[in-house]
Amino acid sequence: MMLNNGCLCCTVRGDLVRMISELVDKKKGKFDHLVIETTGLANPAPIIQTFYAEDTVFNDVKLDGVVTLVDSKHARLHLDEVKPKGIVNEAVQQIAYADRIIINKTDLVSEPEVSSLVERIRSINRMANLKRAQYGKVDLDYVLGIGGFDLERIESAVTEEPHDEHEHEHEHKHEHEHHHDHAHDHDHDHHHHDHDHKHGEHSIICVVIYKS
Repeated sequence: MMLNNGCLCCTVRGDLVRMISELVDKKKGKFDHLVIETTGLANPAPIIQTFYAEDTVFNDVKLDGVVTLVDSKHARLHLDEVKPKGIVNEAVQQIAYADRIIINKTDLVSEPEVSSLVERIRSINRMANLKRAQYGKVDLDYVLGIGGFDLERIESAVTEEPHDEHEHEHEHKHEHEHHHDHAHDHDHDHHHHDHDHKHGEHSIICVVIYKS
């Protein structure tokens, strides 16, 4: 289903709530997750707040997590963009609110550039789990069942030792060869089209995931 008549984080929030309510009523018990893919211009904060404010929706579904896809080649352009006073930088917001961050198109930049981008991302959000990718290929389990708004999980994560970046990236490189074929077909097709040596419309995409 697509909402293309306005900004998801402001003008069509009511439409989104109604759509989710209809899906819950019609498909109750028949789906595990609802994936809401925004554009690179969406501020995730109002979208998240909408579902906490709407009791009729929140009673039936819960926020599982926010996944942000970062274009390694062009992300800095958007992260460093200076906005007018009082206007938020959506790219920064999408990273700040993310539970999982996919650093995509790593084959189009050098290792020092990726490392620099990782540092930039960590300066905005040190808690999010990072994963490098090419063509948006990641294990489906990485973007579903996040538990990003599970208070017990969050408290546990806060008390854990900081995650070692080197070990994480080594683990990812090993997993990538085993799991990339299991990525969701839609995600693979979508990101492959954007990745094919073209400058996508937006460098950072936010995905909000709910589960019933």
